[in-house]
Amino acid sequence: MQQYNSSMTRYFLQLATILIFILSCLSLNAATIKGRIVNSNNGEGISNATIKVINQKYFAISDAQGNYVLQNLPAGKYFAIAKSIGYEESAQELIVKNSNEIITYNFSLNSNNTSIQEVVISGKSNVSDASARFSERKADNIINVVSAKTIELSPDLTVANVIQRVSGVTLERNNSGDGQYALLRGMDKRFN
Repeated sequence: MQQYNSSMTRYFLQLATILIFILSCLSLNAATIKGRIVNSNNGEGISNATIKVINQKYFAISDAQGNYVLQNLPAGKYFAIAKSIGYEESAQELIVKNSNEIITYNFSLNSNNTSIQEVVISGKSNVSDASARFSERKADNIINVVSAKTIELSPDLTVANVIQRVSGVTLERNNSGDGQYALLRGMDKRFN
């Protein structure tokens, strides 16, 4: 039995070595395209822009400075599109003459200046204590809800005084005794 395990181990090691060799040969036959995606107005790099090679599986996302890298492209002619939210897309032809080369292609995107004329946000909520308890019970995380009815019936004069009724909130007062900062679970007031 031990001889069988030894021969199987050798077989898997040989198979793994062959696979690693084949994969390394394939990656040696591929070019790398790198470059930068910039704003055409000021030349600053655009982060999180996408580069996609049309009709291929190759794509990349730019880093914080706008740099991108497309790897393992075989020799050939490709078309790539660079896109980002708030910018017009830009297409460019990529030519890979031979494998194993590093090619630089930069993309320049124009701002897509569109303005929104009007945004209307509306909503309706039940202000009862029962709806507040229901919201707390059905929430995905732990929340505290103070209903409008509770605020109305409380003897508190300011919103700061009402906030101190929420668990985990401490109220820091100024010299006159009025609430100045709401401290959440002991955090420093600069985080509020």
